[in-house]
Amino acid sequence: MRRRNALQGGYLRKEGSSWLVTYREYGLDAMGVRQKRRVSKNLGPSDVLTREEAERRARDVILRATTCDAKPIDMMTLGDFIKGSFFPQYVTLKQYGGQQHYRNMLKHWWPLYKTELRDLTAPAAQELLDVKARKLSTETVRKIKHALSAVLEHALRRGWEGRNIAKLLLIQRVTRVRRIPALTPEQVPVALRELPSPSLELATLGMALSLGVTEALGLQWIDLNLEDAPKVVIDEVLPARSLIVLRSVYKGRVGPPKNSRRVRVLPIPVRVVEMLKKRREGAKFARDEDFVFATSSGKTYSEDMLRSRQLKPAGERAGMPWLTWSVFRKTHATGFQAAGLPVLDMIATMGHSNYRTTFEHYVRGGSERSRESLETLWSFINPE
Repeated sequence: MRRRNALQGGYLRKEGSSWLVTYREYGLDAMGVRQKRRVSKNLGPSDVLTREEAERRARDVILRATTCDAKPIDMMTLGDFIKGSFFPQYVTLKQYGGQQHYRNMLKHWWPLYKTELRDLTAPAAQELLDVKARKLSTETVRKIKHALSAVLEHALRRGWEGRNIAKLLLIQRVTRVRRIPALTPEQVPVALRELPSPSLELATLGMALSLGVTEALGLQWIDLNLEDAPKVVIDEVLPARSLIVLRSVYKGRVGPPKNSRRVRVLPIPVRVVEMLKKRREGAKFARDEDFVFATSSGKTYSEDMLRSRQLKPAGERAGMPWLTWSVFRKTHATGFQAAGLPVLDMIATMGHSNYRTTFEHYVRGGSERSRESLETLWSFINPE
């Protein structure tokens, strides 16, 4: 039978004319050794406070005593530190996509969640990572490792005196057959013929301009210049027949692109300009502040909905069941190489964050050379 006076993390009792709560808190002894100690605190007179009020006060006292700030970090379990410190102080500063990334990656470490930080060892983490490597791709395992590393780095910033064991972990490289290829020039028109709108336009922007689906869904008409003369967008001069990437839509949430390199100006091939003009002419929402790819209610489409209702069925009909949104950006990059176009132009149009020096000092995304490259690329991968 449950003890009536028991509370989670403590014990409530009446002593004389007062309510007392007893709990354990963390601290240092005279020698600097971390230890737990039993503490009792007077909550108030028992003739004034009811049991329910005393329990409420007791829970508040216990909560303050057992929070991350009161508990030495190395005595906290990995799970407690992630939930009590890493997420509220680090992850919440990320965009929604970044928050989802850490939620998805850190759940792989749940077997170690009850291990105190001071007891975390590289062999135990390595054993768990090796299990993941046998089931998941090398890239996913690398992300799982980096997520743990971010947690331990945050602990070090909070004053933890341990070490980041994630830096010692090795990733087993498993060779797998590439299951998501790029489209060949022969496959491009086949796939496009099966795609309905707006997936047709999204796929075209992915292959012609390297736009990710989240970036394309975030486009507003004001971000596009479909005319033959430059125009000013906010404080940016947008060249003729160009667009600027300023936002993205992920899981229905509108925000900035995933990194600063993805904010870029891209020239639009002539045939793609004509496609976008036709879309605006027939659009219900065609004001500057409206989304280019808007639903009947004016909101943005969901990439997951379009994938399940349009993209995957079209891939099945075209004999390409592996068709995904990422295939179109891969087709763009592969087409650049196959057409013999300058690699620096590909770096500029794709917005790779790890090519920072090249992007900042040698390439301008809206240059005329990039325009010629994109015109040539689109004619190469889709000659129809």
